[in-house]
Amino acid sequence: MIQDTAARVLAESFLPPLVIGNHRHGVEAAEQLQAMGVVPSKVILEPFGRNTASVAVVAAAWAERHVPRAIVLLMPADHVIADTDGFRSAVLHASRAATDHIVTFGIQREGPETGYGYIQSGDRLYDAVFAVCRFAEKPQRDVARGYLSEGGYSWNAGIFLYSPTVFLGEVRRLCPQVVATAIATFENSKPIDGGTLLDPDHFATTPSEPIDIAVMEEDRQSGGYADLSRLGRHRLMERAMAPRHRAQHRQPHPRRHLNGGHHRLAPLV
Repeated sequence: MIQDTAARVLAESFLPPLVIGNHRHGVEAAEQLQAMGVVPSKVILEPFGRNTASVAVVAAAWAERHVPRAIVLLMPADHVIADTDGFRSAVLHASRAATDHIVTFGIQREGPETGYGYIQSGDRLYDAVFAVCRFAEKPQRDVARGYLSEGGYSWNAGIFLYSPTVFLGEVRRLCPQVVATAIATFENSKPIDGGTLLDPDHFATTPSEPIDIAVMEEDRQSGGYADLSRLGRHRLMERAMAPRHRAQHRQPHPRRHLNGGHHRLAPLV
């Protein structure tokens, strides 16, 4: 699935992917990318799992240092998306919001699913991009039915789009220890077979927080969400490899428009 995820961003508007995953998968991930002719921007390896907020911070820190004008697209390597062109179009469309918002992506509900988190949309920012009213954790069946009846809810795709500078500023404000420890482990990383290993001692002190709870649910400035629902059925599978201002693009969320060519997207797999 890492090949499918990488192939999703093989286009002119996207830089070569940054790969972050567990150290046990580093060599295999590099081999899979090599087999499809993809040279990643970097392969960063976790000594052990520490949830997705730290991964997002490391990605932002790397991008801010190496491609400071890029926008980071954070994608788990466990999604099945049939319409690759549609996905790219949705990401580029949402990138307008991602210059001063942290953007997340939503998928139109097909029923009262209890296996996914939900996003409640707020005011429309533009087109299929909405402000986020709130996030809801995986609900009980009766609650999910209520979301379906009420309308205005979508499944949380777990895909994020953000400016490194804006994202790091928000995380410093909301959970400074995550930023301090994640950046320390990044700055003390060492090369090993298959990539660069984050420093285990610093990484062990990093709070194990998902990005949804550490940042998105707390950030009242965040912007919106983008809807992925026109891209065909999205099947979110069990995560095969660990990793992971609010705006929501409702088609499955930063200050300049990426489509003008001044910014490029730095995908994180």
